[in-house]
Amino acid sequence: MHRFFPIIGLLVAVSGQAHHLDHEQALRMSRQGEILPVQQLLDSAIASHPDARLLDMKLRHKHGRYLYKLQLLDRSGQVYKLYFDAQSGELVKQKTYED
Repeated sequence: MHRFFPIIGLLVAVSGQAHHLDHEQALRMSRQGEILPVQQLLDSAIASHPDARLLDMKLRHKHGRYLYKLQLLDRSGQVYKLYFDAQSGELVKQKTYED
């Protein structure tokens, strides 16, 4: 039996390198209205995939905008990578993989 634990890591990619964005910075950006609260986008992702669990979550700065990358795993072993614009909440891209 597999156990799945949510892994919440926030990263920001700058100049091709990934740098950790600590939770306080992400919270500050959210409170200042620069990005949406990650919970709002996680709720949207889980609503689209109700039997899935969160595997990983990252915040990246790419092509001049912030993107949340949420990785979900459902009971059948399907992995979903959802990319949301962190400012508008728009689902920008979705990839699906089999386990």
